[in-house]
Amino acid sequence: EWRLKCKFYSGRFDWKDIEYEGKHPLFIPKPIRDKVAATFKKKKIKRILGDYGALTGGWLTCADCGCNIVYDPHTKKIKATGEIRTYHLYHCTNGKTDADGAPWHKSRKGMYVSEDSLWEQFSSVLDEIVISEELAEKITERLNESFLKAEERMKDALRKYEAALGGIDERKDQAYDLFATGTLDSEMFQRQIQRLKTEKEQMIAEMDRVKRSTVGSVKEIAVSTLQLATSVKTLWNSRSAWERREFLEKLLSNQRLRGATVEYELRKPFQVVSQMQRNSKWW
Repeated sequence: EWRLKCKFYSGRFDWKDIEYEGKHPLFIPKPIRDKVAATFKKKKIKRILGDYGALTGGWLTCADCGCNIVYDPHTKKIKATGEIRTYHLYHCTNGKTDADGAPWHKSRKGMYVSEDSLWEQFSSVLDEIVISEELAEKITERLNESFLKAEERMKDALRKYEAALGGIDERKDQAYDLFATGTLDSEMFQRQIQRLKTEKEQMIAEMDRVKRSTVGSVKEIAVSTLQLATSVKTLWNSRSAWERREFLEKLLSNQRLRGATVEYELRKPFQVVSQMQRNSKWW
């Protein structure tokens, strides 16, 4: 948060308690900075106490108009028994208008969806990604083979770069010898040394890039994804409504409600898991 809000990245800085307009180049483009800064002014969504309303707060939107889906509980007295019953409902805010200025949804009839229905639909996500421990072990075995090969390729690339660095040092020594014997004048010698220096810097930078390759991080993502996919139902059943909402945030993106039907997209790692469990040639 501090980095996002740091004024230095927007071109300003403080010196002795006075703010100045800086002349330093901005490596975060101003349009992106402005969009980020605009989000700081938005009010925080207040969490509703209790187990209801966890799917509200802009997390779920209307597929037809793009407005937020909000929690709107209705309390009703049952005439036959006198019982007071609360119905936990959601609906589109219907805050947009059409070209004629009329509300996007002409009627609220049929817009209300019960929270139970939403949770039931979201729970079907688990069936898409859950995998057996047996399959998880087979996948892990294959992944380990792949990661070992990737690490070998990385080590091989580093060996080639190290050999190339040795060649640059040899060429530098040759240039010194030619300069010492008068074969190269001072200007030509300096040009060659500068060129070799640039080559060496580029080579070292490329070696650093290879060392920081994503093999390790990809492995971590794969392992954590598999662990989640094998224990997803146990985790789901043991969590509160708000914890389930946080859980879904890890699995889904672009959640929307079309009428009474939930739509969503699985995040990429879980798309792969979903495809793997349906494909006999998953590897």
